[in-house]
Amino acid sequence: MSDTQPQPRFTPPPQGRRQPGWKVWCTRQALRALGWRIRGNMPIQFWRTTLVVYAPLPWQLNALRMAMPIQTARLAIDEVSPRRWAQAISQHIDNRQATAVHLDPTLSQLEDIVTSARSAKTRITLCAWDAQRKFVHIHAPFKTSPFPDRDLHYIRRYFGYFSQQAD
Repeated sequence: MSDTQPQPRFTPPPQGRRQPGWKVWCTRQALRALGWRIRGNMPIQFWRTTLVVYAPLPWQLNALRMAMPIQTARLAIDEVSPRRWAQAISQHIDNRQATAVHLDPTLSQLEDIVTSARSAKTRITLCAWDAQRKFVHIHAPFKTSPFPDRDLHYIRRYFGYFSQQAD
């Protein structure tokens, strides 16, 4: 019999890749002072995720990135061709970081984002800012399914609700 313990399938991010606790706390307190509430949370063990964010204002993506318990690298989808998104997401994973993607209001890049997340073997976490009720909703991370059209339909419904609230 071997005395070795089974290795975890995916190792958690090292301590240096976690967001400093004081930064998370200060950001969340600042959002609370501005009247925003955060619903949901992304646990540290889900650092292998593509964070898809619907945020009408540019500062909201940065605030959400700082409020997360793990470091998130921003994927500037307007600066990188869709063919290279999977490579960029995989590179963030190799660096033990989640990837944050800021959606445009038309949701036109969703298919490419889902395809890239699937090929990079990451989970998808959906986040949306609801300006009407002043809360940020963080959906639980989920694995991409073998049926990308179902994932797309669900994601479009989710973001469709929040984009409708913004009108």
